[in-house]
Amino acid sequence: MRAIIERRLPSFAPVLSMLLFAGLAARAQGPGVQAPADLGAKIEVLTHSIQEMQGELEQSRAEIQQLREMIAQILRTQANPPRTNAVEEHAAAVEEAQTPAAAAPPA
Repeated sequence: MRAIIERRLPSFAPVLSMLLFAGLAARAQGPGVQAPADLGAKIEVLTHSIQEMQGELEQSRAEIQQLREMIAQILRTQANPPRTNAVEEHAAAVEEAQTPAAAAPPA
């Protein structure tokens, strides 16, 4: 989890691709005819950007699943906390040992 927190979030890739897409859309609406090779290169750039974003999305989904599993494990351990206090365990054992002796009538 430490690696998740320390790693910078890759938020620049979606923003960059959106700006690139918006620029291409603005140019497409403007007057003039672009060469097919230029459009092909831009399509390749966009395709590569989309593939990178899909890879990042898959990685984010895997990290989210790991976090969900960690939270579920923490919730399970909090619901059933183990008895770790030896003093409390000893006191409970002493009380159980003394209770039958106190209930018996003196001889």
